[in-house]
Amino acid sequence: MKRKFLAVTMTFLTAMMLCTGCGSQETKQEQSTQTQTTNDIKEEIGYKESEVSYPEGQVFCMGKEASGKPVAFLFDEKHTTQDNAAYKKYIFENDKWEESDLSKTNELLKKNKINMLYSLTEMADGKIFGIANKDTGIYLYALTDKFKAYPDAFGKKEIKNFQVVDARRVLVMDGDGNVSLNDFKGKSIRQFGESNAFADVVNDMVFTVDATGSKITVYDLSTGEKEDEYETQITQQGICFAVNQDDEIYAATEKGIYLLENGKMTEVVPEKVMSTSALSSEAWLNSLFVQGDKFYVSYVIEGDNSREYRMTSYDKK
Repeated sequence: MKRKFLAVTMTFLTAMMLCTGCGSQETKQEQSTQTQTTNDIKEEIGYKESEVSYPEGQVFCMGKEASGKPVAFLFDEKHTTQDNAAYKKYIFENDKWEESDLSKTNELLKKNKINMLYSLTEMADGKIFGIANKDTGIYLYALTDKFKAYPDAFGKKEIKNFQVVDARRVLVMDGDGNVSLNDFKGKSIRQFGESNAFADVVNDMVFTVDATGSKITVYDLSTGEKEDEYETQITQQGICFAVNQDDEIYAATEKGIYLLENGKMTEVVPEKVMSTSALSSEAWLNSLFVQGDKFYVSYVIEGDNSREYRMTSYDKK
């Protein structure tokens, strides 16, 4: 019975394949093997790729904790029932996964009988939000100290892509590619272009990719002003963005990891180092993390009613 509630099959969000996936991981791995080098490791002057093993269990979704470290939310099968979902939270730090307390969130899920979520997101201030699909639309749930539902945050149009920005706002891209910053009542605060294929927000910047996949535009979140543009070629495997502690912007595609600066994309980790370049069309990039000189890329492989998460790290040699 539990397996029924562990399956994430929300087809209305299939276009969210770029950097915001959630689902299950069928292959269990031992938590004691935290970081291992792949058998067919690819090396290049500058960086070396290694595979990062997840904690034992099924990965629900990936995210970033308050300080930007990778977070893995796993299904808590022991405490999942027909009436409520339950999850575990692990933070990746010092090359190992450490479990973090998620008891308050699970208590709120149980008390309010929430038996299915699409994703969990942690804000910079530590607040946690969940997103679910209901017959009446997509709901946003506050799941930190007290429960509150926001049924109108994403509006009433078809949604292709979304991101929770903070404890007051969400970024939404509708079916026509229009990108809007909304408050939790669904009121648009400002717009960030139209006819886009993807949108993301990192810190105080909004990133959009046009419908042809050939241009990245960077906007100031607070003002809506365009800050920069980058020519590129994005495939169905997607793109992810991250900002380091020095406010340098990075992007990951299956072609490599790049530094974005003054309208120019400079290759940092080349394609030949990244095993993600060999992934099929059923796989896509999920998240990019930057910790000092080290990069982490999370990606997802889609199967029949399942999703398998993988993560690789890129270290300077």
